[in-house]
Amino acid sequence: MLLTQKLQSNDTAGNENQTITYNFTIIKANNSINLTLNNLSSNISIGQRDSVNISAGLSAFSNGLLRILLGNNTLVNGTSPLTVNISLSDVGNYTITAVYDGDANFNPANVSYIITVNDTEPPVFALASVAPVNNSELEPSYLFSVNVSDNIGVHSVQLILNGPVSGVFDANLTNGSYFVNLTNLINGSYSYQWFANDTSGNFNTTALVNYVILPDITNPQLTNASAPSSPAQFAPSYTFSISAVDNFGIDSVILDFNGTNYTASNISAGRYEVVIGPFSVGNYSYHWFANDTSNNINETAPQQFEIIKGLSSIVLSINGVQSDTSAPVNTNVSFFVNVTNPPNANALLYINSSLINNDSTPFTNFSVFNATGRYNVTVIFPGNANVSASQVTYFLTITPPIAKINIAPINDSHLNSSSFMLNVTTNNVTICAWDFVDVNQQNMSFNFITANGLNHSSFVSGLTLGLHNLYIACNNETSADNTDLVYHVDNIISNSDFIGNNDVLWNKIQDSTLQDSFLRNNTINQSSINQSIINQSIISQSVIDLSTVKNNSRVFNSSLTKCIIINSNVSNLPNASGENYINQNVDPFKLAANNTMSGGSIVGDGSEIVINNIILDSHIKFSNLINNNISSSYINNSNFSFSVINDSNISFSNISDSVVVNSFIENSWIINASVENAVIKNNNLTSGNITLPNGTKVQAPVFLPDVLNYPPKARFTPLTITITAGSSVNFDASSSSDLNVGSALNDSLTYLWTFHDNSNSTSITTSKTYSSQGSYNVTLTVTDNQGQSDSTSGTVIVNKAKSNTNNLPSGSSGGGSRYAYTKLNISSLPQLYTVNTREAIGFVKNNRNLPLNLYIYQTNTKEDSAEFIVGGKHSTLKVGDTQSFELTRDSQFDADITLVSVDAYTATIKVVEYGFKQINASPMFLPVFNFTGKSKNNLKENLTQKNFTNSSSENSTLLKKQETTIPVKAKIRLSFREIAGKLSSFARSVFYISSPMVKLLTFVLVIVLGLGLYFAFRRISE
Repeated sequence: MLLTQKLQSNDTAGNENQTITYNFTIIKANNSINLTLNNLSSNISIGQRDSVNISAGLSAFSNGLLRILLGNNTLVNGTSPLTVNISLSDVGNYTITAVYDGDANFNPANVSYIITVNDTEPPVFALASVAPVNNSELEPSYLFSVNVSDNIGVHSVQLILNGPVSGVFDANLTNGSYFVNLTNLINGSYSYQWFANDTSGNFNTTALVNYVILPDITNPQLTNASAPSSPAQFAPSYTFSISAVDNFGIDSVILDFNGTNYTASNISAGRYEVVIGPFSVGNYSYHWFANDTSNNINETAPQQFEIIKGLSSIVLSINGVQSDTSAPVNTNVSFFVNVTNPPNANALLYINSSLINNDSTPFTNFSVFNATGRYNVTVIFPGNANVSASQVTYFLTITPPIAKINIAPINDSHLNSSSFMLNVTTNNVTICAWDFVDVNQQNMSFNFITANGLNHSSFVSGLTLGLHNLYIACNNETSADNTDLVYHVDNIISNSDFIGNNDVLWNKIQDSTLQDSFLRNNTINQSSINQSIINQSIISQSVIDLSTVKNNSRVFNSSLTKCIIINSNVSNLPNASGENYINQNVDPFKLAANNTMSGGSIVGDGSEIVINNIILDSHIKFSNLINNNISSSYINNSNFSFSVINDSNISFSNISDSVVVNSFIENSWIINASVENAVIKNNNLTSGNITLPNGTKVQAPVFLPDVLNYPPKARFTPLTITITAGSSVNFDASSSSDLNVGSALNDSLTYLWTFHDNSNSTSITTSKTYSSQGSYNVTLTVTDNQGQSDSTSGTVIVNKAKSNTNNLPSGSSGGGSRYAYTKLNISSLPQLYTVNTREAIGFVKNNRNLPLNLYIYQTNTKEDSAEFIVGGKHSTLKVGDTQSFELTRDSQFDADITLVSVDAYTATIKVVEYGFKQINASPMFLPVFNFTGKSKNNLKENLTQKNFTNSSSENSTLLKKQETTIPVKAKIRLSFREIAGKLSSFARSVFYISSPMVKLLTFVLVIVLGLGLYFAFRRISE
């Protein structure tokens, strides 16, 4: 308001005077408001539904008009002072404001405070239940459930149980209900109540509820019994089964068969089975009974079961064939005999009506047939009280010798293709087959196409890089007689165009165009390669497009476009675009744009990686990276800008304008946590904070393995190993690790080994035996107690124990093998040799190859013995035994062989010329008698004169039983050469007699005999 002022005065004499006029202004005054909440001039906190007194008054003009607001809503208005009481039920923050609008003399004013309403309401329970209901019999499991709600949020729910089994059990939330499933309760009286708390710390409990579990008195139920139809024929075994269920649990199910109890196996849910037998012909009774885990028992009524005489069953296989078959002359033929019903019964094996063996089955006989023809092979089971008699007869045709005179490609060939045509030529008409597995011909998977019975061909396909074993059999050869071949596939090159100076044999490819090809172990230079797979090769100055380069290949000074590079060395590339690098060493180069790098790639010194590259699982060092997406990589001494770095290990690097998420920083490992302005070194958070997966924010300082769960690292030795069949490998996983082991999280590890045959082991160390040739994967999975796991795999290469070094026929028929792989020298000095089983061994004496071979058929490490075959005759030696062998078909021994030691696939033998040892046996100058007599059991011929030689160990017993009448007079037909040979052998024996007296007497005897022969010869001449 504008006002004027002038002063005037006059005196008593009437004189008057006045001042000039003055202007002055009166402005509005400020007014203040006193606002209190429950007598406090500040923000306050209250509980839900608590009363709040709100008072407001003006200080300067006490009767002015005021308004009190809750948020934007007016609670009260009127002349100062004002008072109002309110109550708030919802949790939250509420603003209380007192407002004075002012008037002509006072300015407006307001003041605000906040009321914070805290959660004070506990959780609410509803629909509590337990199944089964109260006062029920004992059950395997009990389900307690309850509904819990809260105005803010439920934090946890627990069941508190008191009784024979007590405890506090955390509840799980499913479909809006909380439940606890208990399986370890026993009968008795219990009480329980629920406990719940909310996220604000408010809690609530239910009243105690009594709960009674009655003892289990329900018997098991037995239904649907099954048995063989009665009467049943005699059989090796009989199967009985029944269904058994119980309200709590079955402990055992037992079949009482004629007073003997047999525990049944649980073959499926509630189904139990017993396989028993054999039993003799007769009448039997049986019944089932079962008891549960509470010892309640139930049983069925007795049933009758009759067994009547059955039919016998005989298996006869000749060289693995259960039918008429054939075999080449002078080869080893096996006869397998087994009576399957009744099991282990005696059977008689006849060949052309001659008894070969009479023994309990199963048994195997081996014979070598020296003449062609058709032979009747019959097995007879004479029957017994339980099973009727039967017999089976097959015919064996002995054919002229079949030889493979030509095989192409030859053994040990090196191939450059995944397929080839295999050609075999035989000397006589026959059929042939082949396989990748060493089996009898009848079990081989691939047959040859035969022209005129002599020329055989088959297409071999599907080969991969590496070594391949292949086996050829003709004329029903066995796995011991067939031909073993080895082929090396060095390269697979197909559908390719090669231009100029290509030497594929030596794996050098230069100035060439390769398309749709598979190359391995090549040196490639100045070539164009398109849509190809390049493996373990060196590539330089070439253009590679749309191809895969992998497995230790080296690429340099070349151009790559849209290629996949795996586990290779890439260097000095002028440019690379659109590539997929997997497990690479890229050092140095410029990765321009739109490339993908992953799988353990290494980016070397001085590389520049710019614009929209994706880098996964790689190692990056001393490089500049701009605007890239980097994940799961190791980053060292590099500069980053405008990049996203995820799940990576970062050390000694400069990072600017980038996002770092879930990363390893300075030799640290962080998983599933957000890093915020943190310094992390050696897994120690020294400043800043991280947010854990559950949302909890952890402040420094902290050792990260104490708060973060890390997955384990699976490691084991040996990762790759090569062994021979029958050997064992010891695996050790003690190098596996987990950062949480020994930390505050108290982690621990479990181990699972998975092998090729679905077997496994859960030990930290384990041993595995491999009996068959092949390549086998071994996988180790390590799991911590948080359920995180890691796996790693290794390879075991098992080589075949026997040799495959030659494919040229030796012409030998002595040992049942078609090749003489090893030649041993026979001399007067003993020599040690280690030889493979199932391998023919030839002999050389005085620089002459002897006609018969030795064949070690098998070894027995338990009995320290080996089975030898020479000329079709079997003999078994124990370690330390010595036996003399005839190797020249002249009825004279040529070598003494001592068995020194054996293992699963080899035998060590000592070989010395016959007679060159200390003599402690009978004199050797004895005629060999070949008598043909008439046997007392009316056999037409003695077995020793058959045109086959029986190799069964039972043969000697049979011969002893067949007594032969020997004539008083016999002709001894010895040639001069034979007499001289025997005299020579005898002289050598005398020379090595250790006793001087015996040696002197022997020489005197020889002189007397010589003089006697001399005078007799002269007398005859006269």
